[in-house]
Amino acid sequence: MGLIGTTVNGLATIRATGKEANIMGQMESLVETHTIAYFQFIGTARWFGSTLEWFTNIFITCLVVPLIISPPGEFLVSEPPGKPRAHVGN
Repeated sequence: MGLIGTTVNGLATIRATGKEANIMGQMESLVETHTIAYFQFIGTARWFGSTLEWFTNIFITCLVVPLIISPPGEFLVSEPPGKPRAHVGN
């Protein structure tokens, strides 16, 4: 059921025995542990996303820059010389 559900169900007993401070300390410790793990997850996800974006940008730049600075027609596919082109139709 979890600590919160157990605490709510036993609230009368906790108050009757005077253990509010003990339960609050335990709850704060668990919330802090959860928050630390959550922020580590968010930080790692952001780092991974940024790194992946940089690698993608570098990759695309390495592909596009040679196409931009090359002479026109250098990367066009041409037929080998002396071979007739196949015509479809009439």
